[in-house]
Amino acid sequence: MSNNNQQEIATPNTCRKNHTRTVVYIATMVAISIVLKLISNTLSQTLPTFLKLSFAYLGWYISAAILGPYIGAAVACISDLTGQWLIPTGGAPNPVLLLSNGLNALIFGLIFRYVRFKKLPTFADYCVRAIIGALASALVCTFGLSTFALWFYYSSSTNYLAYMVTRLPQITAVIANILLFIGIIPVLTHLGLLQKKE
Repeated sequence: MSNNNQQEIATPNTCRKNHTRTVVYIATMVAISIVLKLISNTLSQTLPTFLKLSFAYLGWYISAAILGPYIGAAVACISDLTGQWLIPTGGAPNPVLLLSNGLNALIFGLIFRYVRFKKLPTFADYCVRAIIGALASALVCTFGLSTFALWFYYSSSTNYLAYMVTRLPQITAVIANILLFIGIIPVLTHLGLLQKKE
């Protein structure tokens, strides 16, 4: 089999032509996101309670980058729900957190796919887009909608602004996920999984 044929098989851009392939990519990204959530929960048990690391963002970023913002959002929602069933945290899934997680991937994916810095080299362009996308999604979702949902459902007896301050250490998780994503950009590029610059 030629390299071109192998590249076509590996590239999710061809998913538009094959629904089965799309389902396989979605299932793979959901599985990766759940594994990352399991790793995050294990790590968080060894860290202080105020410092909870989540690498689930990384799976959502990768999904949104290679499959597009809308499929990335679907992966985030499916993996969040599935992860909730596999890793019970006491209580039913929180619909606002589910929405926030889907928006997280959607915002990242929209910025990563449609914002371009054409004067930058390809790798630098990917990095800047990833940083902007991750920070925007963190502001709207991690520190916005998710913080409000957690406060409203579980800590509404406390002052909202005080609760927001307790969420600030989450910036560590956001930065860690950005750095990990940037670290695998060369691999994704080599595999032809990222959209080429126009």
